[in-house]
Amino acid sequence: MQLISCIILIALSQNTIAQVGIGTTTPAEGVMLDIESTNSGILIPRVALTSKATQAPITTVGALQVGTLVFNNATAGTGSNAVSPGFYYWSGSLWTAITPAALDAWELEGNAGTTPGTGPGQNYLGTSDTQNLIIATDGSPVLTLTTGGQIQANNPGTLANPSFTWSADTDTGLFKTGADVVQLTAGGRELASFIEAGNNSEVVINDSSVRTNFRVEGNNDTNALFVESQTDDVGIGTNDPDARLEIRQNSATTESEILKLTSQSDRGLSILSPDAGDNDDPFTYSTNNAHQFRVDANDALLIASDGDIGVGTTNLQGGAQLEMGATDKGILINRVALTGTADTGTVTVNAGAAGMLVYNTASAGTGATAVSPGFYYWNGTAWIAMGGTNGNDWALEGNSGTTPGTGPGQNYLGTSDVTNLIIATSDTERMRILANGEIGINSAGNAAFRLVSVGTDGEIALGGLSSTTGSGVQGGNTGTGFGVIGFGANTGVGVQGQNSGAGNAVVGINTGTGSGGYFQSGDVNSALRSFATGTGYGLAGVNLGTGNAIYSQSTDGIGIVNIVGGSNVGLYTDLTDAGGIGEQIDLDTNDGTGVFVIAVDDATTPTAGGNAYGFFAEVRTQTATIGNTVSGAAFVGNQTGVGHGILLNHSGIAGRNAEFNIENNLNTDPTIFATHQGEGSTLQIQNQKNNAIGTLSVADISYTGIGNIDHIAVNANSTPGVGFGVGVLGTGGFYGVFSNGNFGATGTKTFLIDHPEDPSNKLLRHYSVESDEVLNIYRGTATFDSSGNATIDLPSYYDDVNRNPSYQLTAVGAAMPNMYVAREIANNSFIVSGGVAGAKVSWQITAERDDPYMQQNPELRKPELIKEGTRAGKYLTPELYNQPKEKGMFYTNGKSKKEATSKAAINPKAASISPQLLEEDKNIKIATPIQENQKER
Repeated sequence: MQLISCIILIALSQNTIAQVGIGTTTPAEGVMLDIESTNSGILIPRVALTSKATQAPITTVGALQVGTLVFNNATAGTGSNAVSPGFYYWSGSLWTAITPAALDAWELEGNAGTTPGTGPGQNYLGTSDTQNLIIATDGSPVLTLTTGGQIQANNPGTLANPSFTWSADTDTGLFKTGADVVQLTAGGRELASFIEAGNNSEVVINDSSVRTNFRVEGNNDTNALFVESQTDDVGIGTNDPDARLEIRQNSATTESEILKLTSQSDRGLSILSPDAGDNDDPFTYSTNNAHQFRVDANDALLIASDGDIGVGTTNLQGGAQLEMGATDKGILINRVALTGTADTGTVTVNAGAAGMLVYNTASAGTGATAVSPGFYYWNGTAWIAMGGTNGNDWALEGNSGTTPGTGPGQNYLGTSDVTNLIIATSDTERMRILANGEIGINSAGNAAFRLVSVGTDGEIALGGLSSTTGSGVQGGNTGTGFGVIGFGANTGVGVQGQNSGAGNAVVGINTGTGSGGYFQSGDVNSALRSFATGTGYGLAGVNLGTGNAIYSQSTDGIGIVNIVGGSNVGLYTDLTDAGGIGEQIDLDTNDGTGVFVIAVDDATTPTAGGNAYGFFAEVRTQTATIGNTVSGAAFVGNQTGVGHGILLNHSGIAGRNAEFNIENNLNTDPTIFATHQGEGSTLQIQNQKNNAIGTLSVADISYTGIGNIDHIAVNANSTPGVGFGVGVLGTGGFYGVFSNGNFGATGTKTFLIDHPEDPSNKLLRHYSVESDEVLNIYRGTATFDSSGNATIDLPSYYDDVNRNPSYQLTAVGAAMPNMYVAREIANNSFIVSGGVAGAKVSWQITAERDDPYMQQNPELRKPELIKEGTRAGKYLTPELYNQPKEKGMFYTNGKSKKEATSKAAINPKAASISPQLLEEDKNIKIATPIQENQKER
């Protein structure tokens, strides 16, 4: 190119013939430059135009010369000034594209080899921007294709020359006579006009001068609709109507109805053809909600669209098929004289006529077939009285002709299913006969009794009176049961003995081996209840021997019940000598519960409860006995089996399952202390919530106090032997150990894995690199391009978290002494130059960490810290400086071994005291007390 420029310069500097030849020594006549070549071309200057109307990027001192030629390699501009790649020349005011013939233009004689479509490489006639396409003849527009997809005619046309027509029939087509009017013509005759006028828009068939018949041809009838234009008659089924409207049934028509006038849902007036079926009515009027059938203006008869009938009313209430509105008249049911309930002759009935109603005027028949005057209905097999004789109900004045019994056709008072029968007065239940035959008076009954009577408010539930030598109440038993048993339910008393003097209300004396008094409860009632209103004892038991002062036995119910009001004490035990046991419960080898505390309204499905304590102990242990082991505790338990020492379950929606508090700020002992002599975990905590929302903490350990000292939330220590023990072991799918803040260590920071060459016998350990700065390192390799440059892209977040980078470059594959950083890091990349094309450079960036955490904690950049507060004078590792462990900055006495409390201390007296059991009591039959209104245990 430099040689050609030199030749042109020399040629132009001569005053001889101003011709230049390149590739030839004989330039053609009449040309200034003649270039000849059989294997090369000429390269016109390539520029990036921005618009047809802009000279840029060509710069000149004066005006740009007309005819300047360039090759544009850009796509830019909008509308008519848009440019695309190709040759352009300057016309004096804008750039004009040079379009090769037969390649990018439609030829006057047509084009061959086109590809229809608007996609890349496809051909179409039209515009590529938002400009309309106009087709014109004789310089005047004929059709306009808009960018909105419309085809617009520029000439409205006439009746004889419509705008849209056919070349073989030029007087047939569409034309426009005015605004919003389109007309259809054929043979120069107007057939139809389509006129838009808002709500008065219309379609007009025929014009005002030439009349044309109108016919609609159907599938089975060629004259489905016919309008005679001369007579204005309309025919349906005929093209020769002789009336203003004539409907003629055609033999091919399948409809049986000649005329139907409907409004909605195919309802209205129907006129059938003369040959309709025998069961069809020639005249039918069906209705819906909008059209009802009504007789005269007084609504003597109204048939609603749903079939309901009103007589004398139009205000049908719904739910009745027949409603009568008269207020001074009634309805008279057919009056017949039945001969009996089985009479089928007086009224002809069949099984399907069940529900037929008549008024019987006769008294006839006997027994179960007797009838008397009154209303009767037919149930399919017999006449049933609406009340009284042979009806289905017991009449207030009594029934006649009944047949006692519970079999078919017999009569009884009661229920026919497994439902109780209740008898009441004043809307209050007085007596109940249960489905199993039990009878309860003022009671719902009881499975233990055939007859139960309950008295309330001082009443006597069941009274037996005798004025002479008879017995008011007598109970006898010839077996092993009881002649008379007294039970008390609710606040009542089963058997009461009352004394207002100095005597005894009830006295039981036994001089043999039996019991002076025997009180037994087989369920939840009290076997014995005592009251005291004075200074005496409600119940006193005295034992001077080796027996039991008070003995209570219960096989199902409650042995002893204490009902305590206010702040009183339900059971009080006073140990007047050391070493005793206040309460001992023996479950022997049975399954059971030693103490069961209920503080809810219902033990099975609780819905409410009080602020109660299931167990409360007030203990004040005086001094330790052996080391830190004490002899007293608020709660002590010893499990020698395979169960739990303590088991606490919490099923509420809030509240802690367990809480342990030390409230004395002088106490330095741990809140919870646990030891394990086996190989299990001393403390195991699991959270088993599935699909949790948010982050769950299996254990939350925090110090929430204040002070200028180091408080340790978790202090874990495990040093079973030299080189063994892990203080904290974490395993997690995201992180095994994560520090939400700074992380430090006095030792090394390593990764430790099974050795890949001998994983069962060796470990492989690598160490972290230490620095007195907070640094991030990025590394990699890059290949130099043909110019010896390499652009290295860093992560997109690099600029957000780093500052003050340093660079390290290493040549790979060739010596590159001139290699250097040509552009430092900017926009997450940097450039290395001076390399050998195709060779590699190994690079490393070391930069200061500068994310928001470091920006808000600049003191972390200081490598040296002054020990302040309680840290002053202490060591992280005092043993390395021959200092005692108490000089440790994080020293606590929790690392030293503590002795567990001995069994002797928690079980000072294990004596077992067993009550004397009465052998005859073990096999005695337990009578069941009344269960009404008893609270479930």
